[in-house]
Amino acid sequence: MSTAHTATLSITGASYTTSLGTTNLSITPSSSQLNFPSSGEDEETLTVSGLPNYVAKGALLINFTLVADGPGGTSLSGGVGAEVFLTESSPLGIQNPVWRDVLEDACGWAIGQSGAENCRMASTAGLYDSYFFYYESAQPIYTVESPDGSRVHQYYRLQHLFEARASYPYQTNADCSDIANYLMIAFKALGVTGDARRHFPVGVPAFQTHFLRGLGHVGTTSFNFAYHQTGAASGLIYDSAAAQLLDLSGNSYDAAPAGWTEAGYWQTPHPNPPPGASEYLGLVWRPYQSTVPEGEEVFRTSSTKIVVGYVIEN
Repeated sequence: MSTAHTATLSITGASYTTSLGTTNLSITPSSSQLNFPSSGEDEETLTVSGLPNYVAKGALLINFTLVADGPGGTSLSGGVGAEVFLTESSPLGIQNPVWRDVLEDACGWAIGQSGAENCRMASTAGLYDSYFFYYESAQPIYTVESPDGSRVHQYYRLQHLFEARASYPYQTNADCSDIANYLMIAFKALGVTGDARRHFPVGVPAFQTHFLRGLGHVGTTSFNFAYHQTGAASGLIYDSAAAQLLDLSGNSYDAAPAGWTEAGYWQTPHPNPPPGASEYLGLVWRPYQSTVPEGEEVFRTSSTKIVVGYVIEN
């Protein structure tokens, strides 16, 4: 208005809506007076309470009325909306500040979860089920080794990934490093810890896996690897690159390994192998193109791979 005046702001309702449903919220103060200078502005800080105590992505809506004080005061009613992501904790490492596109994925995969381990488990399954990667054991597309030649540090072409997904919305090729590192980026966006682990055989140049269902694949196949990269946290393995058909007890699993011990994930004795089946469960079946008999363990070593930044491309 062209003259200075006061007005009463009243909150008439507020809600947060996700795919899990709508939660009614409390806003304080529910009523307050604003002082507007001539043709000017005023502002009020509102406190929102009652948001869900779990990971989510959804729409926050605050409905209000604003009535100018005094006889014949004009009034305005409406709603203010915003997209709000809820994470397990404050984003970590290279996801601080966090990328909105990563939050879309991470909060969608872990929606409804609370606790770091539950978030890791749900994210591992969510990435595997997303189908936007097509896993192939080739050269990495989005993972870049550190310019200083370090075998520990890696960078990620995150912008390139989202550009590729915009151009090819169904699937983009990726190797195990690309998939594992993106899972770790999602972990950090949710505020939970994790780094990638690269697993090598010892004494043989490569190893052959059990039959796996690769991310984005319809059927199953056995892969031949010189190494394999997964996510890891607190000594446990999280692998969205391929589903294991059996768990470490020999039961039907057909899901991405999440929360498996590193030794068991790699190779653990089958408790009761059926005739003709491998005597081991886990990732490794036997050395590739080797005279070592089936069922003999492939010794292993692992190293941590830390994503320290991004390669930004114009």
